[in-house]
Amino acid sequence: MQVSFGLMLGTELIFWKIRSYGKALIITTLTQSLGTFFVVSMVFALVFWIQKVPVYLAFAFGGIALATAPAPALSIVQEFRTHGPVTDTLLPMAVLDDIVGIAVFFTVNACIARAVSGGSVPLYMIPVMIFLPIGIGLVMGYPAGLYTFVYIAARAFGKYFGARFGATVTHMPKTVCRYLGLTLLPHSGVSLVFTGIICSVLQASEPKLAAIVQGTIAAAAVINEIIAVIAAKKGFELAGEIS
Repeated sequence: MQVSFGLMLGTELIFWKIRSYGKALIITTLTQSLGTFFVVSMVFALVFWIQKVPVYLAFAFGGIALATAPAPALSIVQEFRTHGPVTDTLLPMAVLDDIVGIAVFFTVNACIARAVSGGSVPLYMIPVMIFLPIGIGLVMGYPAGLYTFVYIAARAFGKYFGARFGATVTHMPKTVCRYLGLTLLPHSGVSLVFTGIICSVLQASEPKLAAIVQGTIAAAAVINEIIAVIAAKKGFELAGEIS
């Protein structure tokens, strides 16, 4: 999957697009990615603290949430031949966002692995675990309810306002400030891959926590993908980039 979408992005990504925005693109990528990680992690930390669920699980949700799957938005770009600042920003950002997402997620995954093992994972193994995914689990259904709603809402808030903040402070075009966040909402494919990896770490010692993650993300992936594709298309329309 990652190879196929690397090739697809490679055909669209033009280096002058990255150079033309430079620092603004990097800052906006960081604000929307790390902003989403922070918002989702903090919201779930509060929810889990109230419900007496281990708080470290909140960072698993944050690590899963920050990634963006560019394929749905990219399909809109290709189908409707969108053109403009939002399109030009989204394409290179999709690549940079994956880099940030992978780095943060596998760092969180390694820390959670150490936490659930009671410290039996030696420190020198953490860098290895960051770069070597330990497998993709099979996502099964689970009654998710509140967690699914919280996940979708917190992620959307982090993506939209993180992108808006970064684009505003770096003086990017107004359409980018207002609508880029809407095009960043899809992420089901990436979320399921990351969920499988996290659950494979939790399954042996904390199967109940693995079930929470599986159920929440499985339900969110279906619901969010419907909402996200509509929102992404609307973002391009409002930006005036669909012919």
